Amino acid sequence: MGTGKLAGSGEVVVFSWGGSFTDGVRRDVYEPFKKATRINVVDVVADLAEPQVKAMHEAGRVDWDIAYVAPMNYPEMHEAGIFVPIDYGLGK
Repeated sequence: MGTGKLAGSGEVVVFSWGGSFTDGVRRDVYEPFKKATRINVVDVVADLAEPQVKAMHEAGRVDWDIAYVAPMNYPEMHEAGIFVPIDYGLGK
């Protein structure tokens, strides 16, 4: 697939745990994504995503586009309607 179809602007805000995990994700995911799309990736570092995601959802103001959550917490958060499906149609 050519990168022209993926070209965009703006930014994506992603929660991350920091440290070597975030260093690797920046290098192997965020930077290639930015190069292919021209969309900047802003990583927000914190210990746990779940309490903050729940608070943002309850406040009606979600500041993160993507967050890594523990698998054991996903079902409850999904049932509460916290997550929005990702539209994978862009690359088609």
